[in-house]
Amino acid sequence: MFPLTDITIYDNFDPFVLPEEERKTLVREKMFVCELYHDNLNNYKPSHTSRICLDISSEIAEANPHYFGSICHSSHYFDKQKFLKLEKFQRYEFILDYVHNSILAIAVVLDWNKSVFLNAYSEVKSKNYKFLKEFPAKFSPDRKKKGQAILEKTENMSKWSLRVFGEDINITIIMIQKSNFYPLDVNPILAKKSKWIDNDKFGYKDVRSEKTIYYNCKTKKRFKNIKFWEEDHENIYVSS
Repeated sequence: MFPLTDITIYDNFDPFVLPEEERKTLVREKMFVCELYHDNLNNYKPSHTSRICLDISSEIAEANPHYFGSICHSSHYFDKQKFLKLEKFQRYEFILDYVHNSILAIAVVLDWNKSVFLNAYSEVKSKNYKFLKEFPAKFSPDRKKKGQAILEKTENMSKWSLRVFGEDINITIIMIQKSNFYPLDVNPILAKKSKWIDNDKFGYKDVRSEKTIYYNCKTKKRFKNIKFWEEDHENIYVSS
């Protein structure tokens, strides 16, 4: 069963008319706030739903969600003129309210657990629209050190860092810092699956191959023999 992979706002049927750069900014804002909200659902998955697509509409109407396979589509009113007059932080708030109110309306129709969405809304606001995830620290096999993955995101940036600490070490290494590719971004997977490979190497290793990226506490260097698809689109920053 697929997880709920993303929540996305579309304006295909009722588009914003904006210069290219302003439109790019709008897309990033929508995707970032949706990502914050989705992340704070804490892996909740509505029944038979792999994606939630919210279609912007200039008309006020009752929620009428429908499915294409496991993809849930629903149109909801969005006051574009009001939105475009807002400052940056206010735009985040407007988008969050749109996503939250739209999904609550869907939840009523489809009998989803509303408390999960109410909690996600509160969490995004209490964190002041900051995306910072510190994963649980893990002991090395010899139990002399701990390793912890850290994931940070903004509209434009995605950063996966590793913190290693123990009696004789306390270091934080930026492993990959690059553009935020949202649902296709590799850093959340690397952070979630970070682990000890042996007593000195902490990072990611593909269980089906020898592809890996890790920090070696003994040599104090990073090792990488894996190429990520983002590297074909930009020069990602990888610490040495």
